[in-house]
Amino acid sequence: MDALDVVRRVAAARDGIVTIRQARAAGLSTHEVQRLCRAGRWRVVARGSYLVDADLYDGVPRRARIRAAVASFGPAATAVLATAAELHGLAGLRGSEVIELSVPGPIARRAHLAHPEVVVHQLVIPPEHLVRVGGITATEPLRTLADLILRVDRFSAVSVLDSALNRGLVTTDDLLSVPRLIRGRRGAIAARGYLAESDGRAQSPLETRARLRCVDGGVPPDALQLEIRDDDGFLLGVGDLG
Repeated sequence: MDALDVVRRVAAARDGIVTIRQARAAGLSTHEVQRLCRAGRWRVVARGSYLVDADLYDGVPRRARIRAAVASFGPAATAVLATAAELHGLAGLRGSEVIELSVPGPIARRAHLAHPEVVVHQLVIPPEHLVRVGGITATEPLRTLADLILRVDRFSAVSVLDSALNRGLVTTDDLLSVPRLIRGRRGAIAARGYLAESDGRAQSPLETRARLRCVDGGVPPDALQLEIRDDDGFLLGVGDLG
């Protein structure tokens, strides 16, 4: 197996991305990597990270861009906030091309110059709040929720909480520890109210938003998934609110 085949195998498990270190470990020189980029066969996605066989893709896949961004900032970089929520598959946030990372040290202050699509934060994140999602370091679901609900509006906050509960990424008991995680932080008072409104029975952000509108209008729904059956008990459908 030649060096390019080895690199392709590495890239196949990493959203098409390899780093210069991985390319060298496979046997390619820096000059060969540069030649592949000039030929259009590879594409630079972030500093030291490349999309292999770039001509097979229609642009750079979103997950590949996230992976490359995290790798470009070194082993201490972590996907946080909306980007971590995206990696965990949480729904309810507005779409964005921004990649949010937490990076310690002075590199964070220079990040926007080299990576305008990356927003770098300096969050204090203990190791136990970190997980690997498909090989990408990110805050674990509960910490991601705690950080997010301090920064987004009510509808987005409750939607993402509902999504996490519905997908089984957290439990209602898990959410009891969130007030401790957000204590003393800006937005904590409002965020505690969002926690009280969460309901994992909602199966989509649209259901969550409709439920909150009903609550605001003084007609909170009794059921979020209401089965409609005929006289013989045959299931005709399921209503979102009842």
